[in-house]
Parts: sequence; C-alpha cells; structure tokens
Amino acid sequence: IEAACRERGSPLYRYGTAFSIEGDSVESFAYHGLKTRWDSLSLNLAGRHQLKNAACAMAAVELISDRGFPVDREAVLRGLQCVQWEGRLETIPILNGPLFLLDGAHNPGGAGALRDYLVDFRQKRGGDLILVLGIMKDKNIGAIMDRLVPLAQTVILTRPDYHRGASTEMLREAVEPFGKSVIIKEPVSEAVATARSMAGPGDCVCVTGSLFTVGEARAALKNLGAPSPIKG
Repeated sequence: IEAACRERGSPLYRYGTAFSIEGDSVESFAYHGLKTRWDSLSLNLAGRHQLKNAACAMAAVELISDRGFPVDREAVLRGLQCVQWEGRLETIPILNGPLFLLDGAHNPGGAGALRDYLVDFRQKRGGDLILVLGIMKDKNIGAIMDRLVPLAQTVILTRPDYHRGASTEMLREAVEPFGKSVIIKEPVSEAVATARSMAGPGDCVCVTGSLFTVGEARAALKNLGAPSPIKG
C-alpha cells in the first residue's frame, strides 16, 4: 500500500501514526485525529478491535470534510452510537435459554479477535461455552481452531449450504487433537437446535467460522424462513 501511494503521489494516513484511539473500552474512549481530539466517545459494537475500525472511519470523515463534504459532530456521534453490524459479535438472547453469539470470523485474525472477546466475556459472565463451527474448506482451518477450540467445553461441527463449505469429516480430523467433546450436526439449523437444547441459561453458544454459517444460524434463530443475506 505504501509503494502504491508513493507511485501515485497519494497521501497515506496510518492508524497509530496519523490518528489513534486512547482507551480500550467501546463504552468510553477518545479519538486523537488528524486535526481534532474527541473525548468521551462510545461505540455500539462489541470488541476492542472495533475501536481501530472506528478510528479509521473517523479519520475518513475528517478527510472528506476537508474536501467539501462536511460531516458535523452530531452525525458522527450518532453514527458511533447507533451502528449495527449483523454477524459480528452479534448477540441473540433466548428466553429461558443460553445466549447466542454470532461472529463470522473466517480467518486467523478474526478468530483471534473473537477469542480475546470470549475470554473477557466469559470472565464476566461465567457458564460453559458451546462452539458451533462451520468453515470454508479454502480457509486456514487449523489456525481458526487453534484460537477458538481450547475455550469450549463442547464443539458442534456443521456445514453451511455452500459449495466451498468444508465437510464435517474434514473439520472432525482438524478438531480431534484438541480432545474436546465433539458433535456433528447438519444442516446448520440442526446444529443450532442441538446447541440450544444442550445449553443452560447461563451458558453461551458461539456460532462462527464463516459468514455463511452465521447467516444460516441467524435465520434459524430468528425464524426468518430463509438464510440471512449475510455472506462472506
């Protein structure tokens, strides 16, 4: 990216250099911008990693404002406080049942961010973690599992209705070395139903590995009757 910017004579603004975030909670943080500093901000997304995303968005707002498209402070605050992102650390509570957490982590970086969130989340909440995993066969399955499987008491393997989906047999071979209790259920809706029947009110069910998996799980949990438009 740096080389491309040099070649084209384009300015490059890097997080941590040109702009940054102070604080590690989405509930209260400060933005050190290109020209401005904003304090006492809050973000309606879960996970500390979203703070960097918010900083990048705010830097973009500063730049377009300087180029004739002004965005006022109230609009920025409203955007931060009202933003929603389906399938990214999205929580779906079940009446008298477990909390479902949907996250489309489909690469090692995303799985690492999810792991960090789950560690903090479970320290506060307690309970068991049931992991529902459906991953594309062209992804780094081992690295995703390395980050997530050690946290779970039970792992339910599934496969979304998409040609790139890894078979449950492929996933079973990858998860075997972790020595976890493993259940295989297809389709995704059946995996979700199984997790729901197993988990208690204080437990958490995390559906992850692919946005295709999350989309089907979301449709099942919300009785949409068709897969959610989330894909990736």
